[in-house]
Amino acid sequence: MQKKPEFQWSFLAPTYWATWFAMGLLYLSIYLPSFVRIGLSKGIAWILFTFWKKRRRIARINIQTCFPQKTALEQRQLLKQHFFSLSLGVFELALAWWANPHWLKKRVTVHGLEHIQKAIAQDKGVLMVSAHFTTIDICGAFASLFFEFGGMYRKAKNPVFDYLMLRGRYRRCPYLFSSKEVKGVIRCLRKKGIIWYAADQNAARREAVFVSFFGETASTSTATARLSKISKALVVPFYGIRRADGQHYDIYFNPALTHYPQGDLVKDTQRINHMLEEWITQAPEQYLWTHQRFRTRPDRAERFYENRF
Repeated sequence: MQKKPEFQWSFLAPTYWATWFAMGLLYLSIYLPSFVRIGLSKGIAWILFTFWKKRRRIARINIQTCFPQKTALEQRQLLKQHFFSLSLGVFELALAWWANPHWLKKRVTVHGLEHIQKAIAQDKGVLMVSAHFTTIDICGAFASLFFEFGGMYRKAKNPVFDYLMLRGRYRRCPYLFSSKEVKGVIRCLRKKGIIWYAADQNAARREAVFVSFFGETASTSTATARLSKISKALVVPFYGIRRADGQHYDIYFNPALTHYPQGDLVKDTQRINHMLEEWITQAPEQYLWTHQRFRTRPDRAERFYENRF
């Protein structure tokens, strides 16, 4: 388990001044009216869409792959909507880390809270399975208003950003594990802890199986099934969606999965992917399409994102 981060004097080196400045502006954004954040997000989205060509291309390929039934115009509209959602998600990151809990509580509607409460009452560990939506941090902050849980995170390359990220997340989660601390997660679950875990990104070949994701073969982590089996933890689906007004949210807890895992990693992992597809379809622009979801291929020679235009 990660200790609460401590300030290092090396963080004040000139190398990190730009990071401090940017994060300072981000902190101040929590005091802006919602309509100002939305307006700024539209401008940032235009900049990202115009100049962040690599990620725009990745997102376009992912959308074309996952929604082939949409027309070219619909796909492009979804792509633009995604960049707006991505931009607004940056401001939501600040709200997740620093906003007053009272402010947060006024902006969320919770659905199915009884399902997570029922799982907790069974005196077992709970694996709260989610996905990488652009709203992931703020929805986690919303959930933390109702019960305590721990989370998993991937260490950032920039040490100042990593420090501020951990400080922000520790305000909502009493314990955090890096993506490499699997044994710590298992111990926590065995001690009847609650872990929030996103199970949807491209996984390395050694820890994955190839299953369908929106009809395309995707290298998918088997961690959900393996963690549940080893720790005897219940798996409770959790996700959140931003409303059309850009300032209110719905978070959903579904009943704990029954007969899971069944012992077949392929079937168990495919079941999770199908569940994620249902969520994403509800608000496709809010899913993280800029991630190379199909990077690892069954054929090692295939370059999924290099061979598409």
